[in-house]
Amino acid sequence: MQMERYNDLPSLAKYKMLFHCLKYSKSQTTGILLGKVTSGSTEISDVVPLFHTSVLAPSLELAFEMLEVYAKGQEKQIIGVYESQQGNANPPSNLAYELARKIVEVNKVTALCLVIFSKKELGQLKYSFGVNAYELANGSSDFKGVNFKMGIEEEVCKKCIESGASNTIVDFDDHLESCELDWRNTHFRLA
Repeated sequence: MQMERYNDLPSLAKYKMLFHCLKYSKSQTTGILLGKVTSGSTEISDVVPLFHTSVLAPSLELAFEMLEVYAKGQEKQIIGVYESQQGNANPPSNLAYELARKIVEVNKVTALCLVIFSKKELGQLKYSFGVNAYELANGSSDFKGVNFKMGIEEEVCKKCIESGASNTIVDFDDHLESCELDWRNTHFRLA
């Protein structure tokens, strides 16, 4: 029997990621996966929403440096990246590839890339989400598709959307526009 290499995300992390994608549904969103790598498995424990606009190199470098410090303080490491795509799922973007390559280079881990795709049902507060997972190993020049299961509780999604909790997600772009906004999302709670 083959052991699962990746765990499902904890609920708070999962919905932070999904609601980041939902809040900026007309843009490509990008974020980072935090966790720990042990022999044979990768534990994803948190996510940090990064961008919902075009990414400039200085912003990316600053964000990555701050994330490295934050992750070490939490006794975690940067282990992957996520990005959103609207409608049909496509392969990871060039930005996701470059981030994954940097994660492999700096942290010496196989980087996970989750591509989230969502679709709003017309005229309703109902969304469907899907995820495709890829990994980039040290020495590899291409992503490889991997199995990854992510359970989504529709009732939790619905309550968070209806209560407005889904709109409280702050990404690094938001923080750069207004420094008092917390990109770590320590304020975020499920409704």
